[in-house]
Amino acid sequence: MAERKQMLVRLYPDGRIDAETKGVKGQSCLKYMALLEQMMQASVVDSEFTKEFYEVETEVAQVTEEVQQYGSV
Repeated sequence: MAERKQMLVRLYPDGRIDAETKGVKGQSCLKYMALLEQMMQASVVDSEFTKEFYEVETEVAQVTEEVQQYGSV
């Protein structure tokens, strides 16, 4: 079962925003952060990569579907 992709966002009274992605592997987390910046009209001031940043996203479902299609031809 695929891990659920989430973005945890914390808004503080002083205007500071903390955000963290969960279940997002590799550099695709940067797309989530760019979208958040655009939505909040904000800019990243500081960032840290989680261990998931260094992991590879697997696409088992897509590969399985392609194998099934190939087998039926």
